[in-house]
Amino acid sequence: MNIKKTTHPLTTKYLSEDTSLTRMIEEHLSKHETVLLIAPQGTGKTTYIQSLQNKDFINTVVGLFPTRMLSKQQRKNGQEAGFTHSTTYFSSEDYLKWMDFEGLSDHDTLIFIDEIHKIIQYSAFAYEEQTVPALSIIEKATKNPCILATATPDYLYHCCTDEPFYQSIDIIIEVQTQKEYIKHLTLLDGYSKREDALKALVRKNHKADTKQIILLNNTKKCDAWAEEFQQSGIHALSIHSKTDREHPTIQPIYESITNNGTLNCEILIATSWIDIGISFKDENITNLYCILTDNWTDGDFTMIKQFMARARKSTPHLYMTRPKLTYDEQEYLKYMRSHTETNGLLSPGTDFYKELEQDIIHTARNQAELINQHKIKDQSSFYAMGCQKIGDRYTANSMHCKYYLDTLYEKKQIESFKDDDITKEILSKHFNIEVEQIDIHTYTPEATGLTPEEEQAVILYLEELYTTQKKFAQKELCTKIRTITNDKKNYEKAGQFLKNTFIGGEQLNTLFKLARKNGGKYQIEKIK
Repeated sequence: MNIKKTTHPLTTKYLSEDTSLTRMIEEHLSKHETVLLIAPQGTGKTTYIQSLQNKDFINTVVGLFPTRMLSKQQRKNGQEAGFTHSTTYFSSEDYLKWMDFEGLSDHDTLIFIDEIHKIIQYSAFAYEEQTVPALSIIEKATKNPCILATATPDYLYHCCTDEPFYQSIDIIIEVQTQKEYIKHLTLLDGYSKREDALKALVRKNHKADTKQIILLNNTKKCDAWAEEFQQSGIHALSIHSKTDREHPTIQPIYESITNNGTLNCEILIATSWIDIGISFKDENITNLYCILTDNWTDGDFTMIKQFMARARKSTPHLYMTRPKLTYDEQEYLKYMRSHTETNGLLSPGTDFYKELEQDIIHTARNQAELINQHKIKDQSSFYAMGCQKIGDRYTANSMHCKYYLDTLYEKKQIESFKDDDITKEILSKHFNIEVEQIDIHTYTPEATGLTPEEEQAVILYLEELYTTQKKFAQKELCTKIRTITNDKKNYEKAGQFLKNTFIGGEQLNTLFKLARKNGGKYQIEKIK
């Protein structure tokens, strides 16, 4: 099926003010069609869509949002606008449980599904629990007048093409306008495992009467960081899915965010709910931080693009972790592209891209070949590609496979970024981001305090443990390390030694890892 697609340069500040655009959208909705509306953050998508319930051909609007906080904020906005019909909202926790809901059978009810790109992101970690039920709801919704909205459509174009709801789209309208969300981008290279250095950076940037927001996709770390900043006299707050939002210190700040879009603390530390449509109206948000793991196992570039637009009335400095391909990802690239240029970049949207999806399934089926000939280390990473093993057979979830390829493509591009004009051009063309300045901060570890001979002896000892696969107790390894380093490295746990020791600029726990064996013994495994 060929879906009609059109681009529309926005001639006004907000969608609702562009009469030629609204006329086109409403013409399709009046025919009970489905519109995929792509428009940058800050152009008033949600406000315009809410106002459609005042049109003769719409009785009411049902809005579906990925999070409770977003649904609450949008409900508040709708009430303040004084619409004649109240808008019904269901957050993902609610509507994923409902296979039907009031108003869906009324064909004068407009179904508005916001942040539609989240469906693809959920497929990576909760396909059966969240994505499948959501797809069922969305498929039903497209039988009504329906608007699917997003500011970041990249994954939709490649990952959803086989889904029934995508086939129900009648037109894709892409609104084009220049928006500058950030002025300065800093890529943090080698920082993700150095929490002390990250927190020092946040403290350094802290100034009176300014605010900072940190996206940190780890609930325990969110709480720990907030507590540490609080102890040093900075008003910091952590909010995530496990936070008690009725707590006396949390509730007023949470309510201020959802009701007014204002941040009543100096530092907010949050998990990925913060990237989903929440708008901050503060004019003094100076810095945003997107702290992901080195390999971006807890996020993707779409999440970062959404996050950078949260400060609607500020133009902050964005710090983000620079990604690195894992060893296995590099081997997958070589394996899947063995019949073409090995070191070329993936190109989503090409015929070869479709071939790669099949190659992933083929890859899983031939894992023995990969492990033996291509030195793939972690067999569990097949499942990260959306592959499932049923008996002796491998199957693959199409959406998850394509999402894996898209994120692999992104990581490969961003890993190659440099602080020069070429990188700015890549950001602008490939990722639709305008930025005036870009630079890279590379973490430089302190000297180990070891002589070159001692450093070499440590590496040789770990290599020997790996080669011989000798089993050992932690105390045994630590005692040996103390001897080798002349008591300069004195740890009680082997994991602490690997985490806190850098040799040749490499953290030892990025080269070697501990594998626990039966009987409380350990073995050394190599990561690289």
